[in-house]
Amino acid sequence: MIAFTHLTSQYIPPVGSAPYQLLTILSDGKPHTKQELLYALGDDPRSPLQWLGKEGGGFWKIDNLSVLGQKGVYQLDERHLLGNRDQDEAARKERRVILLKRSLKQAKRESNRLSKALEAMRNAQPEEQQRFIFDEKEAPTATNDQGHHLIHKTSNQAQGITKRPVSDEKSQRGTHP
Repeated sequence: MIAFTHLTSQYIPPVGSAPYQLLTILSDGKPHTKQELLYALGDDPRSPLQWLGKEGGGFWKIDNLSVLGQKGVYQLDERHLLGNRDQDEAARKERRVILLKRSLKQAKRESNRLSKALEAMRNAQPEEQQRFIFDEKEAPTATNDQGHHLIHKTSNQAQGITKRPVSDEKSQRGTHP
């Protein structure tokens, strides 16, 4: 059982869940390697770490102390362990700001990519709407390896669909030619 008497139950994950088990381990205040957590949880700690760190999990601030090239070394921010609501809340606010900054950075990156994606889509649409069909009765534009004539038509033409105006009388009755 986790002994966070200064916290309301909204910050404690459901008993027996992987986030609860992880929080129980980290509540000793010591650093724990990913390998240690993997062994203790019986599964990768990534999902419980993510859940605890976001809104639904209560914005627990769990620091990754590893250096570049090392596997994770995780430690619960000491302010959660002090028994002081104000310090605990400061750590949660800090974690929330970290997530908001990360979200803003990602949104900027994605918005910068938007114009390129729109241009690629514009260029791809004509290709998507065009089809090559085989028909020896039409005037060929090219032939394939088997000697069949390739005729370039739009997809509506290839399917025999033509646009005809609907007369006012028929459109009012709800029937089409």
